[in-house]
Amino acid sequence: MFHEYKLKHATLEYEEESHCYKVNGKIVPSVTGLSNLLPKGFHLLKWLIDTPMDRYAELVLSHLEKGNEISSLNLKKFKKEAKLENDRIKETAGDIGSDLHELYEKWKLGKPFIEPKDNIIKPMFDKLRKFDEHIGIKPIYIEKKIYSKKYNYAGTLDLICTTKKSNELTLIDWKTSKAIYDNYIYQPMAYKFAFEEETGEKIKSMKIIRIPKNGGNIEIKDITWNKTHFKTFLGLVHQWNSNELLKTQDKSITTYPKEK
Repeated sequence: MFHEYKLKHATLEYEEESHCYKVNGKIVPSVTGLSNLLPKGFHLLKWLIDTPMDRYAELVLSHLEKGNEISSLNLKKFKKEAKLENDRIKETAGDIGSDLHELYEKWKLGKPFIEPKDNIIKPMFDKLRKFDEHIGIKPIYIEKKIYSKKYNYAGTLDLICTTKKSNELTLIDWKTSKAIYDNYIYQPMAYKFAFEEETGEKIKSMKIIRIPKNGGNIEIKDITWNKTHFKTFLGLVHQWNSNELLKTQDKSITTYPKEK
């Protein structure tokens, strides 16, 4: 179900389940979706290849250790399960990130929430609250929907706030990934442009803050506005527009010589 958000220069529709945005009944690309058009880095490509292979080897070894013989049917079953391993891990990681975002939002806004007790979310949430109190985050916008009328893209930014040290606006993009990757820089820039375009308010600083799942330290990366980087993001918008245009064009192919 789509929910409406009245912005200054547009009514934005958003459906949580599909992560789909619409303006005037037409789908517009999301900041996250556009970022996924970027080429995959070496480490991600290696993970995409190694993970299903490791799972396949694990299934075969487990089967053999139980004294079972392996049939072609077993191998097909193991292959099918191994191919799903990447999606399973990404879905779990996505759920962790979503849960943490929701807990933080409720905590900051004084809404009731269930205190986590598991060994993954709880230490992450505790660490995030401690960090928040350390720098004195005062939220101005949390999980704000944005839309750039000029470039026709939409998204949901994590947080715009002030801190104990500064009353100027800071944009924060939370991450729970294994690292802060270089291609993350495009998202806060896209959020900054659309936010300033809509509100006229100026964002002074941008930060990517990673809350690790493995018990390590919180990582903070300051992002500096750069026109070249933003143009790269706009290139992704053009690529998305081109992909959508290709879907509507004639796909018929002729051959030579023509058959009689």
